Amino acid sequence: MTRELLESLVRIKNLNEFAAFRKYLEEEKAYDMAIMAGTNDDRVMHLAQGAYRRITMLIEAIEAAPKLLEKDRR
Repeated sequence: MTRELLESLVRIKNLNEFAAFRKYLEEEKAYDMAIMAGTNDDRVMHLAQGAYRRITMLIEAIEAAPKLLEKDRR
């Protein structure tokens, strides 16, 4: 990840103006989990799995950004 991206992710993590966005990501993650738990349709399951993985990766990147940025400064 570039320094610029890490700085953006840190802002998303720390600034109140992004609280609604962070909440949205968590809600979407829960929604995709509910779809996976409630379907027997393979196509729907695969689509929900892909969305869940991508959102999870984004949330994890936001959470890890402060440490990664600190490492980059050293």
